[in-house]
Amino acid sequence: YINFDVWNKGNLVVGHEQKIREFMERGGKIVAGIVPTNLSDLQTYFGERGQEIKDLNTVTSNPMVKWSLLEECYRRVGNLVSKLSPSIDLKTILDHLVISPQCGLGGLVPYDRSQAVEYTKMVYEMTQKVAQEMVKLERFA
Repeated sequence: YINFDVWNKGNLVVGHEQKIREFMERGGKIVAGIVPTNLSDLQTYFGERGQEIKDLNTVTSNPMVKWSLLEECYRRVGNLVSKLSPSIDLKTILDHLVISPQCGLGGLVPYDRSQAVEYTKMVYEMTQKVAQEMVKLERFA
């Protein structure tokens, strides 16, 4: 398994498609950390869109913020797949791509425990939704 932070470093695959294809052909899995687990990443993303995120509760309690975040996760996974697909067939990508939260939940430590628990639940749900969409794509591969 190779695990990397797609949220922040989705371009890492560019220039390495051949090695990734060979890794996948040997049975290797790419674990794509797509759902952000760090408040500062959320603040940066939403701040660039004119929305203030002051705490985790801002994300978990606002359906429009959650929807926007989920859409962005879908977009980033789509970008990853499109970067790999010229060199690797879609079926191979989907068979060897594992969707996960962004690496670690350490960024939640300094925050209110109840906010961190609710945010962790949301991260799990979003990860599951993105993974379910990837499974739907397998029908077209």
